[in-house]
Amino acid sequence: MLRVGMFLADRYEILSQVGTGGMADVYKARCHKLNRLVAIKVLKEEFCKDKKFVAKFRIEAQSAACLTHPNIVGIYDVGEEGDIHYIVMEYVEGITLKDYITRKGRLEVKETIGISIQVAQGIAAAHEQHIIHRDIKPQNIIISKEGKIKVTDFGIARAITDDTTAMYGAMGSVHYISPEQARGGYCDERSDIYSLGITMYEMITGHVPFDGDSTVAVALSHINETMTPPSQVVPGIPLALEQIIFKCTQKKQDRRYLSCSELIDDLRKALVTPNENFVKEVPLMNDNPTVMLSDGDVTKIRQESRELEGLPIRAGEMVRGENPKESWEEELDDDRDEDSSMYQGYDAYDDYYDDEDEDDEEEKSGTTFDKVILGIGIAFAVILVALLVYVVGSLAGWFDGSSSRPSYVSDSNVTAEPLPSGETLDDKHTLMPNVLGMDQETAIRTLEEADLEYEIDPQYEYSEEYEIGQVCQQEYPANEVLAKHTKVRLVLSLGTSKYTIDSAKYVGATRRRFELDFKQYEDRINLVYVVEANESIPKDQIIRFDPAEGVLDDGDTLTVYISSGPEYVEVPDLTNMTIQQARDALEDVGLVLGEESEGYSSVDIGLICGQSSEPYSTVRSGSTIDIVISIGEERVTVPNIAGRSLGEAQEMLRAAGLAYSVSEEESDSVPAGQVISQSISSGVSVGRGTTVIIVVSSGPGETEPSTQPSTPPQPETTAPAETQPPQPETTAPAETQPPQPETTAPAETQPPESSAPAAGESTPAAP
Repeated sequence: MLRVGMFLADRYEILSQVGTGGMADVYKARCHKLNRLVAIKVLKEEFCKDKKFVAKFRIEAQSAACLTHPNIVGIYDVGEEGDIHYIVMEYVEGITLKDYITRKGRLEVKETIGISIQVAQGIAAAHEQHIIHRDIKPQNIIISKEGKIKVTDFGIARAITDDTTAMYGAMGSVHYISPEQARGGYCDERSDIYSLGITMYEMITGHVPFDGDSTVAVALSHINETMTPPSQVVPGIPLALEQIIFKCTQKKQDRRYLSCSELIDDLRKALVTPNENFVKEVPLMNDNPTVMLSDGDVTKIRQESRELEGLPIRAGEMVRGENPKESWEEELDDDRDEDSSMYQGYDAYDDYYDDEDEDDEEEKSGTTFDKVILGIGIAFAVILVALLVYVVGSLAGWFDGSSSRPSYVSDSNVTAEPLPSGETLDDKHTLMPNVLGMDQETAIRTLEEADLEYEIDPQYEYSEEYEIGQVCQQEYPANEVLAKHTKVRLVLSLGTSKYTIDSAKYVGATRRRFELDFKQYEDRINLVYVVEANESIPKDQIIRFDPAEGVLDDGDTLTVYISSGPEYVEVPDLTNMTIQQARDALEDVGLVLGEESEGYSSVDIGLICGQSSEPYSTVRSGSTIDIVISIGEERVTVPNIAGRSLGEAQEMLRAAGLAYSVSEEESDSVPAGQVISQSISSGVSVGRGTTVIIVVSSGPGETEPSTQPSTPPQPETTAPAETQPPQPETTAPAETQPPQPETTAPAETQPPESSAPAAGESTPAAP
């Protein structure tokens, strides 16, 4: 495991650990070369010695490094250092989709569709590079603080080729795994679509469709069990979204969406018409169960088919109810291992049909008249069918020169065709109402009141007159007489094909709001986003349009300028630069040199030793940076502190602008607590802040009182201790300046006594 503060490749500084997975740990780090935050995925230590895991880790890096898309977490670098294998990725601040679902319980319909579209766009970009993610799940989908959706963790992705095999077996998270992955079968792009369908199910309902006590139980559920419709879990889910989820999660791959682009198209339609049934080939339930035919049913079908063809019914079929050939084939299946019975079976089979052929020849020779009658009957039947087709076609208008696609009636050709005078409708006919301009529900209700059925054309049309969702075309004109229960096809409007630029509405509005309103035009008008800094408009809000006003038609381009907020730049380190060098460095990043001042510093005189903003911090572009010019170190004189108490010595050094450190030595001549010596002699000029070492007496040594011969001198050593009252007499002169020279005299005599413990320190004091 990496530690905070470590560097990888002398470039990436580890800041903190942000997560862990099955194969790797993820760390937040700073790239000091480009000065940006990155995420580093490091293979776990227990896997580093396993060549198989290392190979998978390298595959992840190689497959993901070529992907560049706004909805995919970018890969910056790949490397290894000793036993550490790592990948450097884009750092995205936000939460996973799993955490987001957990917080909200379940997502709303529009939010679910919006997130699904962005995820599908990221997956589609990977599929274009022939890369299958194979582990799509909410835990691998990140929602950034800006609301951008990004797919990450291509941990078990692999590039597919024409001769791909399932070399990795069943991999992926079991709650989102596709049936083919669970079986260890071949996986392709549709496997990711299945996992995305399960993710959509969880977003809209709040939980996964299949769960169990073990991973095996969940995997088997994906293979065998039927998914509970989302609308049964959460009533009110739109039909279109439910059908999209069903199509994504079909057990058979060929019944799912063939590509993410098809899925994205249906998701966008679901935003516009959420309750429309436009998803193709998605069975909501098993309306046509498999029926087992009995032998009697099969025989009856054969008999009726022969009667329709005018062929005689064979006696064997009448009596036995089966084809002798099939019965012999069944015997062959039962006795295929016995050679004798197999040959006998074929002999009996041939004998049977030899006899039958002879009987047929006799029938042919004696039934010529029957054949003539049969031919006349067939000809009569053909003529009758032709007449019937003509009558039905005439009534339905098949022969009016119209194409197979019904010709719809728009508002321009709807004409009132009243019934002739004196005529009235019978019970079997009705008049076609005018439903143009109505919304779908109103139009359907109007047709039902007129005893007519309806069908919504899946292909919507643009209309300059009718708003989106309204009926813009109807198959029959108003007041036309139709047979009751005739099915009338209606076309709904996509709204106008032209886009009117509304700067007043959107300038200052969020980009997301504009995108939702513009969605119906995105396939026809080229939309270009340009991000630029702006001091007054917040981030992700619209600054202006180009063109600023007017009407756009198909193929036109609209440029939308989005604010990134105030532009921020990094402050360079100006230390040790001249004034001109600092001015040039600031201008290069868009900053201005401010006021100049002087100050003491160890930096060479005339060079910059300080600045108003910390180096490498970020400030708004155009900000002013003040600087401090070095005038060299400030010089101070070291005071004489020998013989002073420790407190007095510390105060004198602080007042002189010097630092200090304290050490103790035993001394028989200097009372405890008083200064024996100092590392820098008094009167010497040094730079402000220089450290002076103070040597303080700790009193006489303790070894002498512990021995018998030294017992008599003990009172002598304690006598100075008992004469502590004179100490104030030494402090009293300290308050008055004249006695100070008297204390220096004993200090000058100290070197012979303190030379043993501080010989090095007394050397500079000797001169």
